[in-house]
Amino acid sequence: MTEKEQMLTSILNCRRADLYTGDVVLNEGQEKIFATMQARRAKGEPLQYILRETGFLNLSLRVEDGIFIPRPETEVLVDRVLREIRSRKLDQKESLRILDIGTGTGNIAAALAFELDSAAVTAVDVSPRALLNAYKNAGRYNLYKRITLIQSDLFRNLPSDIQYDVIVTNPPYIARGDMPHLPEDVRQEPTKALNGGIDGMDFYRRMMSEIRYYLVPGGIFACEMGAGQKSEIFRTLKNSQAFETIKFYKDLAGLDRVAIAALKTERQDELLSEAVSLELRG
Repeated sequence: MTEKEQMLTSILNCRRADLYTGDVVLNEGQEKIFATMQARRAKGEPLQYILRETGFLNLSLRVEDGIFIPRPETEVLVDRVLREIRSRKLDQKESLRILDIGTGTGNIAAALAFELDSAAVTAVDVSPRALLNAYKNAGRYNLYKRITLIQSDLFRNLPSDIQYDVIVTNPPYIARGDMPHLPEDVRQEPTKALNGGIDGMDFYRRMMSEIRYYLVPGGIFACEMGAGQKSEIFRTLKNSQAFETIKFYKDLAGLDRVAIAALKTERQDELLSEAVSLELRG
């Protein structure tokens, strides 16, 4: 569907096919709305902000100004997480705990909760505005009771006594030097959701310093990554010495886009020893 068609179907609340039957015509007020939409788009504003709507897998999600816009690449991340969960039969658990870091619109959290009846999803973001947007999207699919929203910078405000079966994230991964060269409409999205530091790896490294404490033994960590970051992602995961398997998957363009790693099952004894050591030192 072209951008013009998307605008018109949004204004008229109709299907694409209806635009060509001759039965739908814009009235004067709708003509003004359409002209305003076109003018905003001509200035480089993202179409999703103009429509306040975007599709993600089988969901239709609200997207407000200043919230990171879900991408088709992230659909690959969710698809791979679902496959991993089902292949390990984690979906058959009575309660499947999932943590979504940097939830934005809540697209990952909503998609996983929608597909997995046993899932209890905790979704965190530093932005109160993003969390409000995610709350509205959870409500669209009656997922309020299965999605918990917490304002947090990574793990900072999470309960220390809860571990998750799956941790999934689409963190900021654009290298700082590449930020000025992004398309104009992308540059209108929140910088915090895009800028991953000098090499785009800041958030991955920060996560690795704590992630072992928040995953159950054998738990899954899944992340989206940028083009050309596979080697550094592998090195970062490997250097953490927390994971026993690391797998990579490509997006529809053939680019390495998703990494999935399983936490070592023997980590539990090691963590207990660390906890005892810290307590004795304290």
